[in-house]
Amino acid sequence: MQGRRAWLTYVILGAGMLLRVALAATTPPDRAYDDHYEPLKIILEERRVPHASACWECYQPPAYYVLSAAVYTVIRPLAGEEVDTEHLARRCLQGVSVAAGCATLVVCLLIFRRMPALAAAELPAMALVAFLPRHLYMSAMATNDALTYFLASVAIYTACCAHSARWPIGRSLLAGALAGAAVLSKGYGWVTVAAILLSTWWFTRRTADTPPRSRLARELPRPLLLVLAGALVPAIWPTVRTAVAFNFERLHVDNFALFDNPLRFQPPGSIGETSFASFRFRALLDKPWLHRDHADSFWTQAYARLWFDYEGEKTTLAPYPPWQALWERSAREQPRWNRQRWDMLLSYAPDEVPPRLRAVAVAAYLAGLPLTLVVVAGAGLAVRRMRQDFPLALLSIHALLALLVPVVQTLRLPHFCAMKMAFALSGLASAAVFLALVLVSVRRPAIRGVLYAAVAVALVVIALSDLGYLCLRS
Repeated sequence: MQGRRAWLTYVILGAGMLLRVALAATTPPDRAYDDHYEPLKIILEERRVPHASACWECYQPPAYYVLSAAVYTVIRPLAGEEVDTEHLARRCLQGVSVAAGCATLVVCLLIFRRMPALAAAELPAMALVAFLPRHLYMSAMATNDALTYFLASVAIYTACCAHSARWPIGRSLLAGALAGAAVLSKGYGWVTVAAILLSTWWFTRRTADTPPRSRLARELPRPLLLVLAGALVPAIWPTVRTAVAFNFERLHVDNFALFDNPLRFQPPGSIGETSFASFRFRALLDKPWLHRDHADSFWTQAYARLWFDYEGEKTTLAPYPPWQALWERSAREQPRWNRQRWDMLLSYAPDEVPPRLRAVAVAAYLAGLPLTLVVVAGAGLAVRRMRQDFPLALLSIHALLALLVPVVQTLRLPHFCAMKMAFALSGLASAAVFLALVLVSVRRPAIRGVLYAAVAVALVVIALSDLGYLCLRS
């Protein structure tokens, strides 16, 4: 039975990888939420990391762009003289995302198998990460998020290995360094550093072999110092670079602070207009893309972005002729970006959005609801049980901190572009564990059978909606 389960797990992960590769192959590399080509172009042409104010995405940490530049440097001589160099460079950016997305699935399995008590629920847990729509989309885009998810997941796995081996020097430093590398790819990589440090401190301070001789030794046990030492140089480098570039007047920058842009007119527009106490599921089913009816509801946006391409103006909606006409009409009637222009775009009629993709969205939202509820219940179980289990504590803390990223971003910038669950997907492995924890915790056979059946049906619908999304996007 164990061999069959392992074989089926590999089939599921393989299917998830094929979906990511296929979606990337049918997605133009410039069809993404942001243009990450500009920093890469500066690196390739000028052989330097760009200044934060040199372009819209130049404030980002450089790991994704440096790695993509290395891939481009290797592939360029093999591509021939007539190749479009910009298109090739964009494909290299996209290729790094695809490779990172596929590799993340493997790391999630390695993390899951660090907890043998959950082995009976391995198939649904791995199906969740393989078919989760948001991770699929981010893996197929030219964006630095997928690389961050991968580095964060590898850091979590390495920390689990280091803990089980009693924190040897090499593994401890490596766990810290990988967490720091996540920061080098995306600013929210700091949550991985913080989660590993908090978990390490919590577990090692209670299990010291000898009484500490000083308060410093009590508060900073040896494993914590090793992880911190490993993380410090890569994690702090972007902050130091920013501080130096801005004469130590700033420790962090983002493009909102550096450039005037229409995003500041996005709804909701203020904290007072943002609802953190609503979930408008019925309105979401009626209007599956970002719409004025639910643009101010944080939890509606968070849920929608997990299970479908909710913010589709540059992706699923962009090539649809009626949406293009709406976009052009809004530009004619409101030539300058303002709140009225956004309101016009977010008040689309039913015939202005793709009807077949609308059916896919509704199916994904309906199937995602029971899966979300099970994962949330699993998070509650994990918090109750994590005091004696390091991997469970680490995954719980990491998931909580990852979820706080879009919350904090929304409090900083109360616009719909800040309410992205893409910021929280570095905690992807946690979702798989939380789902499995609920499934193996139900003792009554009848209830367990119903729960397994409901989860299985929901996962099948999600997988089919992914396939439908791929076919309709193609």
